[in-house]
Amino acid sequence: MPNLRVQQQNKTHCSDRYMRRTDRNVAKLMGLGPHGRLFPENQQQLKAYCRETSQLVEKIEGFMKNCYPKEVQDMANLMIYSVKSNVRLFCRKKTKKLIKLMEQTPCINREIVRDDVCLKKFSNDTLALIPWKGDDQTKMKHVCCNYVASMQCADDYMENVPCIRNNKGLMMDFIRGIFGSVVDVMCGEYNEYTNKCKELSPAPQFKLENRRTYESFIFVLLDLFDTLNTFSIPNA
Repeated sequence: MPNLRVQQQNKTHCSDRYMRRTDRNVAKLMGLGPHGRLFPENQQQLKAYCRETSQLVEKIEGFMKNCYPKEVQDMANLMIYSVKSNVRLFCRKKTKKLIKLMEQTPCINREIVRDDVCLKKFSNDTLALIPWKGDDQTKMKHVCCNYVASMQCADDYMENVPCIRNNKGLMMDFIRGIFGSVVDVMCGEYNEYTNKCKELSPAPQFKLENRRTYESFIFVLLDLFDTLNTFSIPNA
């Protein structure tokens, strides 16, 4: 794949600062982690949330369009599509699912939003794959299995949160929706519902010293994609 940093540097307005700001906007849009925003708990908050969602999406898509080559844009847009479609669940016509989700947002805001231990694990484990010179297929299998591990982490975490334990399936589906299309396209059989990840040999361990860090999983994945020669779905 083309070198992403070179592509950015060839456009003088695509600075590292601009990328960092966009990374933070993605984290804010997602609503999980220390830079996530609170989820709406009432109608007044809902209106402001949806207005801000549109503004964030416009800024993020503008960066992707202006600063990445088309083949990278396509993958980035797929990831952004998953995030924005899931978040916009709050901004569509009121449904039973939305009503149930809104009932849980006080608990989510209090107990889950700022604690990003599972997303951080996914990011760190995936960043650790970047120096690995293994074949692209195997590297992608490990990325997908990092996602599987992060979902198990989230499930275990919510089991210990009394106010959401009985409705954790709702929040788990919301988190799955954030990754959504990315997992469908990237992972093939290496997902939550097969034993493929248990059969996969452990990846080599690399230290994260001097590695760029990110606030959203999207830029972690874009950084990793920059190390691939080709991209294909790891079915076998």
